[in-house]
Amino acid sequence: MSDRQNRVSNIKSNFVDPHIQQLTSVPSHTPPMIPAHPVIGFGCASGWLLVTFAYCLMTRKMRGV
Repeated sequence: MSDRQNRVSNIKSNFVDPHIQQLTSVPSHTPPMIPAHPVIGFGCASGWLLVTFAYCLMTRKMRGV
């Protein structure tokens, strides 16, 4: 049983731990990424929001509310 525990411990320390360290490490020398241009999805969503708002205003004026 002890030999099996040693093998499992060796597998964990040789394969699992380095992989976890690589996944959780954050490079300290790189600055945060900030996009230089506005997000395209927001422009599209704001355009549809403007169209919807204009439609609501137009239908209110037609109904006389």
